[in-house]
Amino acid sequence: MRASCAPRLGILVRNAVKFTRSGGKVTVRARPGAVEIEDQCGGLRSGDEQKIFEAFRQSNEDRSGFGLGLAIAQQAIDAHSGTITVRNLPGQGCIFAVTLP
Repeated sequence: MRASCAPRLGILVRNAVKFTRSGGKVTVRARPGAVEIEDQCGGLRSGDEQKIFEAFRQSNEDRSGFGLGLAIAQQAIDAHSGTITVRNLPGQGCIFAVTLP
């Protein structure tokens, strides 16, 4: 994992902590070239899987941010020829997966 992407991965971890339900947990799994961050946010609304990466998009009632974190993370990961995806676990949470060459 490239060191210059590390701060952008921090965005994903901070979002996971921010949106995980009280008493829930955040799990970070890492292996060479890949990181997964799993939260217990309750899941996304149907169809929001790609919209959440748009600038200024907020999918939750918590409007304490600007809705830029995931857009910035995606741009940084794209700039390193990587990918970021989200897998929605309805009623449970989300798994954000980042891969870098």
